[in-house]
Amino acid sequence: MSKKVADPTIPKIPAGAKLSRWFGRNLIRVYMVIAFTYLFIPVAYTFAFSFNDSGKSNLVWKGFTFENWQNPCGAPEVCTALANSIKIGLLATIFSTILGTMIAFAIGRHKFRGRSTSNLLIFLPMATPEIVLGASLLSLFLVFQINPGFCQL
Repeated sequence: MSKKVADPTIPKIPAGAKLSRWFGRNLIRVYMVIAFTYLFIPVAYTFAFSFNDSGKSNLVWKGFTFENWQNPCGAPEVCTALANSIKIGLLATIFSTILGTMIAFAIGRHKFRGRSTSNLLIFLPMATPEIVLGASLLSLFLVFQINPGFCQL
């Protein structure tokens, strides 16, 4: 058996360069894991505390129960809210698909004045976080004493 001897003609890569190269290749994956973790923490919290036996206040763990899952429509507001969310989601999907298709044909096929402004206005809602928009709409409804419901949305 012979021992491996390092070839002096091959330069040795410093550890800092290896680490930098690894981050260069995997930084997007690291960011992705951090972003998904940040997004799913509230979902996991809500799921875990759905088994809490505390009634309305759900900040302190009181005990384990399946009651919330055995009768999900026990509180009538829950099923009404779910039905409204599904209706609004379907209507928004249909209208946005039709409108988006028409705008895409117009922007893709025709040169017109204000085309770049139209592109900017199309991009702006995608850049606005929906949570902030929802919270601001709720505060607006409360300031003007409008009862939030299906017709207002």
